[in-house]
Amino acid sequence: MVEPPCASAITFTRPRTYRDFVRTYFIEIDGEEVCGVKSGRSVTVPVTPGEHSVRARISWTGSAPLRVVVAEGDELRVRVEPMPGSPLQQIGTRDGYLRLSIDD
Repeated sequence: MVEPPCASAITFTRPRTYRDFVRTYFIEIDGEEVCGVKSGRSVTVPVTPGEHSVRARISWTGSAPLRVVVAEGDELRVRVEPMPGSPLQQIGTRDGYLRLSIDD
């Protein structure tokens, strides 16, 4: 009997912060919106093993794309949070308002 491949996933974690507290950050994987994550919450999205481009978005702005590689059966953790600094300076940019980072 052949066993199916183990599921791979990306978990997006958003720390609780005052900035955008009542707003949802929308997550895109490979250019497709797959979920939203609220302040202080985590969301796990199943993905195929391999390389993916992830991005967070809020209104017209968001994060720069982050290239990630997910091995078969692994779960990659990505932190989603506002960029440090003044939101007034970041709000006019397409990819400078939020940041994504690999969470150990």
